[in-house]
Amino acid sequence: MDKRKIKTYGNIIQIIIAACIFFILFSKIDAGSFAHIARTLHIPYFSLALFLTGAGVFLSAYKWRLLLQSMDIAISYAHATKLYFIGGFFNCFLPTTVGGDIIKIASLKKDAKSLERIISATFMDRFSGIIAVAMLLFFANFLHQGFLKNNPSVAFLSASIIMIVALACAVLFYRPLAKTTVSLIVCALPRAHRNNIKQHANNFFDSLRLCAGRTQTFFAALGISAAFHLLTVAIFYFLGRAVGMESTFAYALLFTPLILCITMIPNSFHGIGLQEGIAYFLFSRIGTEVEKIILFSFLIHGVVFIVYFFGGILYIFDRIKSIRTQ
Repeated sequence: MDKRKIKTYGNIIQIIIAACIFFILFSKIDAGSFAHIARTLHIPYFSLALFLTGAGVFLSAYKWRLLLQSMDIAISYAHATKLYFIGGFFNCFLPTTVGGDIIKIASLKKDAKSLERIISATFMDRFSGIIAVAMLLFFANFLHQGFLKNNPSVAFLSASIIMIVALACAVLFYRPLAKTTVSLIVCALPRAHRNNIKQHANNFFDSLRLCAGRTQTFFAALGISAAFHLLTVAIFYFLGRAVGMESTFAYALLFTPLILCITMIPNSFHGIGLQEGIAYFLFSRIGTEVEKIILFSFLIHGVVFIVYFFGGILYIFDRIKSIRTQ
Protein backbone atom coordinates (compact mmCIF):
# COMPACT_ATOMS: atom_id res chain seq x y z
CA MET A 1 0.00 0.00 0.00
CA ASP A 2 1.18 3.53 -0.82
CA LYS A 3 2.78 5.34 2.14
CA ARG A 4 0.59 8.41 1.57
CA LYS A 5 -2.55 6.28 1.76
CA ILE A 6 -1.33 4.63 4.97
CA LYS A 7 -0.67 8.07 6.48
CA THR A 8 -4.09 9.32 5.34
CA TYR A 9 -5.86 6.28 6.80
CA GLY A 10 -3.88 6.72 10.02
CA ASN A 11 -4.99 10.35 10.30
CA ILE A 12 -8.60 9.36 9.66
CA ILE A 13 -8.39 6.72 12.41
CA GLN A 14 -6.94 9.33 14.80
CA ILE A 15 -9.81 11.70 14.09
CA ILE A 16 -12.44 8.95 14.45
CA ILE A 17 -11.01 7.76 17.79
CA ALA A 18 -10.85 11.31 19.20
CA ALA A 19 -14.35 12.11 17.87
CA CYS A 20 -15.85 8.97 19.45
CA ILE A 21 -14.27 9.71 22.83
CA PHE A 22 -15.44 13.32 22.75
CA PHE A 23 -18.95 12.28 21.67
CA ILE A 24 -19.24 9.85 24.59
CA LEU A 25 -17.87 12.33 27.13
CA PHE A 26 -19.82 15.36 25.92
CA SER A 27 -23.03 13.33 25.98
CA LYS A 28 -22.52 13.08 29.76
CA ILE A 29 -21.84 16.81 30.28
CA ASP A 30 -24.29 19.34 31.63
CA ALA A 31 -23.55 22.51 29.62
CA GLY A 32 -24.65 24.86 32.39
CA SER A 33 -22.47 23.15 34.97
CA PHE A 34 -19.49 23.11 32.58
CA ALA A 35 -19.90 26.86 31.88
CA HIS A 36 -20.15 27.62 35.61
CA ILE A 37 -16.95 25.71 36.40
CA ALA A 38 -15.15 27.50 33.55
CA ARG A 39 -16.31 30.91 34.80
CA THR A 40 -15.21 30.19 38.35
CA LEU A 41 -11.78 28.87 37.36
CA HIS A 42 -9.27 29.49 40.17
CA ILE A 43 -6.75 31.71 38.36
CA PRO A 44 -3.94 31.54 41.01
CA TYR A 45 -3.81 27.73 40.74
CA PHE A 46 -3.87 27.94 36.93
CA SER A 47 -1.10 30.55 36.95
CA LEU A 48 1.05 28.41 39.24
CA ALA A 49 0.59 25.40 36.92
CA LEU A 50 1.55 27.59 33.94
CA PHE A 51 4.71 28.78 35.69
CA LEU A 52 5.73 25.22 36.65
CA THR A 53 5.16 24.06 33.05
CA GLY A 54 7.59 26.71 31.84
CA ALA A 55 10.11 25.77 34.54
CA GLY A 56 9.88 22.15 33.41
CA VAL A 57 11.08 23.08 29.92
CA PHE A 58 14.28 24.64 31.29
CA LEU A 59 14.85 21.57 33.48
CA SER A 60 14.32 19.19 30.54
CA ALA A 61 16.61 21.21 28.27
CA TYR A 62 19.36 20.96 30.88
CA LYS A 63 18.97 17.15 30.97
CA TRP A 64 19.05 16.88 27.17
CA ARG A 65 22.20 18.99 27.00
CA LEU A 66 23.81 16.81 29.68
CA LEU A 67 23.11 13.66 27.66
CA LEU A 68 24.31 15.25 24.42
CA GLN A 69 27.56 16.31 26.05
CA SER A 70 28.08 12.76 27.35
CA MET A 71 27.97 11.68 23.70
CA ASP A 72 30.55 14.33 22.75
CA ILE A 73 27.96 16.59 21.09
CA ALA A 74 28.84 20.20 21.95
CA ILE A 75 25.82 22.45 22.54
CA SER A 76 25.21 25.49 24.72
CA TYR A 77 22.42 25.53 27.30
CA ALA A 78 20.77 28.48 25.52
CA HIS A 79 20.73 26.60 22.20
CA ALA A 80 19.44 23.40 23.82
CA THR A 81 16.66 25.38 25.52
CA LYS A 82 15.68 27.08 22.26
CA LEU A 83 15.51 23.74 20.42
CA TYR A 84 13.48 22.26 23.28
CA PHE A 85 10.91 25.06 23.01
CA ILE A 86 10.75 24.64 19.23
CA GLY A 87 10.42 20.85 19.53
CA GLY A 88 7.70 21.30 22.15
CA PHE A 89 5.78 23.60 19.81
CA PHE A 90 5.78 20.96 17.06
CA ASN A 91 4.82 18.32 19.63
CA CYS A 92 1.48 20.12 19.87
CA PHE A 93 0.71 19.27 16.23
CA LEU A 94 2.66 16.12 15.36
CA PRO A 95 1.55 12.55 16.22
CA THR A 96 2.25 11.46 19.83
CA THR A 97 3.87 13.65 22.45
CA VAL A 98 7.36 12.94 21.05
CA GLY A 99 6.94 14.09 17.42
CA GLY A 100 8.89 17.30 18.08
CA ASP A 101 11.99 15.27 18.88
CA ILE A 102 12.44 14.79 15.13
CA ILE A 103 12.60 18.58 14.74
CA LYS A 104 15.25 18.83 17.47
CA ILE A 105 17.35 16.09 15.92
CA ALA A 106 17.09 17.60 12.44
CA SER A 107 18.09 21.05 13.75
CA LEU A 108 21.06 19.70 15.68
CA LYS A 109 22.26 17.49 12.83
CA LYS A 110 23.50 20.64 11.06
CA ASP A 111 26.05 21.17 13.84
CA ALA A 112 27.18 17.62 14.55
CA LYS A 113 28.59 14.69 12.59
CA SER A 114 27.17 11.62 14.31
CA LEU A 115 23.43 11.24 13.70
CA GLU A 116 23.29 8.01 15.72
CA ARG A 117 24.71 9.76 18.80
CA ILE A 118 22.24 12.64 18.52
CA ILE A 119 19.35 10.22 18.16
CA SER A 120 20.63 8.10 21.07
CA ALA A 121 21.00 11.10 23.40
CA THR A 122 17.55 12.39 22.43
CA PHE A 123 16.04 8.94 22.84
CA MET A 124 17.72 8.56 26.23
CA ASP A 125 16.34 11.97 27.21
CA ARG A 126 12.85 10.66 26.51
CA PHE A 127 13.40 7.13 27.81
CA SER A 128 14.90 8.28 31.11
CA GLY A 129 11.63 10.13 31.58
CA ILE A 130 9.65 6.96 30.89
CA ILE A 131 11.77 5.07 33.46
CA ALA A 132 11.13 7.84 36.00
CA VAL A 133 7.38 7.66 35.27
CA ALA A 134 7.42 3.89 35.87
CA MET A 135 9.33 4.41 39.14
CA LEU A 136 6.80 7.00 40.34
CA LEU A 137 3.98 4.68 39.34
CA PHE A 138 5.58 1.79 41.23
CA PHE A 139 5.84 3.97 44.35
CA ALA A 140 2.25 5.24 43.94
CA ASN A 141 0.98 1.65 43.81
CA PHE A 142 2.12 1.18 47.42
CA LEU A 143 0.24 4.32 48.48
CA HIS A 144 -2.98 3.15 46.83
CA GLN A 145 -3.14 -0.58 47.49
CA GLY A 146 -6.73 -0.30 48.71
CA PHE A 147 -7.84 1.73 45.69
CA LEU A 148 -6.11 -0.62 43.25
CA LYS A 149 -7.65 -3.67 44.96
CA ASN A 150 -11.11 -2.18 44.43
CA ASN A 151 -10.28 -1.10 40.85
CA PRO A 152 -8.59 -4.08 39.16
CA SER A 153 -8.68 -2.49 35.70
CA VAL A 154 -6.56 0.43 36.96
CA ALA A 155 -4.24 -2.02 38.74
CA PHE A 156 -3.87 -4.04 35.52
CA LEU A 157 -3.10 -0.88 33.49
CA SER A 158 -0.53 0.25 36.04
CA ALA A 159 1.17 -3.16 36.25
CA SER A 160 1.20 -3.46 32.45
CA ILE A 161 3.00 -0.13 32.04
CA ILE A 162 5.61 -1.02 34.66
CA MET A 163 6.26 -4.42 33.02
CA ILE A 164 6.47 -2.93 29.50
CA VAL A 165 9.04 -0.38 30.69
CA ALA A 166 11.03 -3.10 32.46
CA LEU A 167 10.99 -5.22 29.27
CA ALA A 168 12.07 -2.22 27.19
CA CYS A 169 15.02 -1.64 29.54
CA ALA A 170 16.06 -5.29 29.12
CA VAL A 171 15.87 -5.08 25.32
CA LEU A 172 17.72 -1.76 25.10
CA PHE A 173 20.51 -2.34 27.59
CA TYR A 174 21.15 -6.11 27.50
CA ARG A 175 23.27 -6.68 24.38
CA PRO A 176 22.30 -10.31 23.54
CA LEU A 177 18.59 -9.45 23.80
CA ALA A 178 19.11 -6.28 21.75
CA LYS A 179 20.87 -8.22 18.97
CA THR A 180 18.09 -10.83 18.91
CA THR A 181 15.45 -8.10 18.68
CA VAL A 182 17.26 -6.38 15.81
CA SER A 183 17.57 -9.69 13.94
CA LEU A 184 13.85 -10.43 14.32
CA ILE A 185 12.90 -6.95 13.09
CA VAL A 186 15.32 -7.06 10.16
CA CYS A 187 13.95 -10.44 9.02
CA ALA A 188 10.54 -8.82 8.47
CA LEU A 189 12.01 -6.14 6.17
CA PRO A 190 12.69 -6.30 2.40
CA ARG A 191 15.94 -8.20 1.73
CA ALA A 192 17.52 -5.28 -0.17
CA HIS A 193 17.47 -3.01 2.90
CA ARG A 194 18.31 -5.52 5.62
CA ASN A 195 22.07 -5.04 5.95
CA ASN A 196 21.89 -1.23 5.94
CA ILE A 197 19.08 -1.09 8.50
CA LYS A 198 20.76 -3.72 10.69
CA GLN A 199 23.98 -1.68 10.73
CA HIS A 200 22.14 1.51 11.74
CA ALA A 201 20.14 -0.36 14.39
CA ASN A 202 23.26 -1.90 15.91
CA ASN A 203 25.00 1.51 15.91
CA PHE A 204 21.96 2.98 17.68
CA PHE A 205 21.94 0.29 20.38
CA ASP A 206 25.70 0.63 20.85
CA SER A 207 25.30 4.39 21.31
CA LEU A 208 22.50 3.82 23.83
CA ARG A 209 24.65 1.46 25.89
CA LEU A 210 27.52 3.93 25.68
CA CYS A 211 25.26 6.67 27.02
CA ALA A 212 23.83 4.45 29.78
CA GLY A 213 27.33 3.20 30.58
CA ARG A 214 28.39 6.66 31.69
CA THR A 215 26.90 6.02 35.08
CA GLN A 216 27.16 9.50 36.58
CA THR A 217 25.42 11.14 33.63
CA PHE A 218 22.80 8.40 33.35
CA PHE A 219 21.78 8.63 37.01
CA ALA A 220 21.85 12.42 36.86
CA ALA A 221 19.43 12.21 33.93
CA LEU A 222 17.20 9.82 35.90
CA GLY A 223 17.24 12.19 38.87
CA ILE A 224 16.32 15.18 36.71
CA SER A 225 13.57 13.10 35.06
CA ALA A 226 12.16 12.16 38.45
CA ALA A 227 12.19 15.84 39.50
CA PHE A 228 10.51 16.84 36.22
CA HIS A 229 7.73 14.29 36.61
CA LEU A 230 7.13 15.24 40.23
CA LEU A 231 6.78 18.76 38.84
CA THR A 232 4.26 17.38 36.32
CA VAL A 233 2.32 15.72 39.14
CA ALA A 234 2.20 19.11 40.88
CA ILE A 235 1.01 20.75 37.63
CA PHE A 236 -1.81 18.22 37.27
CA TYR A 237 -2.73 18.66 40.92
CA PHE A 238 -2.91 22.45 40.67
CA LEU A 239 -4.94 22.31 37.45
CA GLY A 240 -7.31 19.94 39.21
CA ARG A 241 -7.63 22.38 42.08
CA ALA A 242 -8.20 25.18 39.56
CA VAL A 243 -11.41 23.51 38.34
CA GLY A 244 -12.52 22.54 41.85
CA MET A 245 -11.39 18.91 41.99
CA GLU A 246 -11.06 17.61 45.54
CA SER A 247 -8.64 14.77 44.72
CA THR A 248 -5.47 14.62 46.81
CA PHE A 249 -1.86 14.98 45.69
CA ALA A 250 -1.48 11.24 46.33
CA TYR A 251 -4.11 10.51 43.67
CA ALA A 252 -2.32 12.88 41.30
CA LEU A 253 0.84 10.84 41.92
CA LEU A 254 -0.97 7.71 40.71
CA PHE A 255 -3.06 9.17 37.88
CA THR A 256 -0.47 11.49 36.28
CA PRO A 257 1.95 8.72 35.16
CA LEU A 258 -0.97 6.71 33.74
CA ILE A 259 -2.24 9.70 31.74
CA LEU A 260 1.26 10.52 30.47
CA CYS A 261 1.88 6.96 29.28
CA ILE A 262 -1.46 6.59 27.49
CA THR A 263 -1.01 9.88 25.63
CA MET A 264 2.27 8.54 24.19
CA ILE A 265 0.31 6.04 22.07
CA PRO A 266 1.37 6.79 18.47
CA ASN A 267 -2.09 6.96 16.91
CA SER A 268 -3.02 10.37 18.37
CA PHE A 269 -2.19 14.04 17.96
CA HIS A 270 -0.63 15.13 21.25
CA GLY A 271 -2.94 12.69 23.04
CA ILE A 272 -6.07 14.70 22.15
CA GLY A 273 -9.06 12.49 22.84
CA LEU A 274 -7.01 9.79 24.55
CA GLN A 275 -6.08 12.17 27.36
CA GLU A 276 -9.72 13.07 27.98
CA GLY A 277 -10.73 9.40 27.86
CA ILE A 278 -8.10 8.15 30.32
CA ALA A 279 -8.68 11.13 32.63
CA TYR A 280 -12.39 10.28 32.80
CA PHE A 281 -11.58 6.58 33.27
CA LEU A 282 -9.43 7.42 36.30
CA PHE A 283 -10.98 10.43 38.01
CA SER A 284 -14.57 9.21 37.70
CA ARG A 285 -13.58 6.34 40.01
CA ILE A 286 -13.04 8.77 42.87
CA GLY A 287 -16.32 10.59 42.24
CA THR A 288 -15.11 13.58 40.20
CA GLU A 289 -17.76 15.19 37.98
CA VAL A 290 -17.28 14.71 34.24
CA GLU A 291 -17.46 18.50 33.64
CA LYS A 292 -14.46 19.06 35.91
CA ILE A 293 -12.54 16.19 34.31
CA ILE A 294 -13.02 17.52 30.77
CA LEU A 295 -12.11 21.09 31.70
CA PHE A 296 -9.09 19.79 33.63
CA SER A 297 -7.89 17.93 30.54
CA PHE A 298 -8.45 20.98 28.33
CA LEU A 299 -6.36 23.05 30.75
CA ILE A 300 -3.48 20.55 30.42
CA HIS A 301 -3.52 21.09 26.66
CA GLY A 302 -3.85 24.83 27.27
CA VAL A 303 -0.85 25.35 29.55
CA VAL A 304 1.34 23.22 27.28
CA PHE A 305 0.33 25.19 24.19
CA ILE A 306 0.74 28.57 25.91
CA VAL A 307 4.27 27.70 27.09
CA TYR A 308 5.37 26.15 23.80
CA PHE A 309 3.81 28.90 21.68
CA PHE A 310 7.05 30.72 22.51
CA GLY A 311 8.82 27.92 20.62
CA GLY A 312 6.74 28.72 17.55
CA ILE A 313 7.86 32.35 17.73
CA LEU A 314 11.49 31.25 18.02
CA TYR A 315 11.07 28.97 15.01
CA ILE A 316 9.61 31.79 12.88
CA PHE A 317 12.48 34.10 13.80
CA ASP A 318 14.97 31.35 12.93
CA ARG A 319 13.33 30.85 9.52
CA ILE A 320 13.35 34.58 8.80
CA LYS A 321 17.02 34.77 9.78
CA SER A 322 17.82 31.77 7.58
CA ILE A 323 16.05 33.29 4.56
CA ARG A 324 17.83 36.62 4.99
CA THR A 325 21.27 34.98 5.12
CA GLN A 326 20.69 32.98 1.92
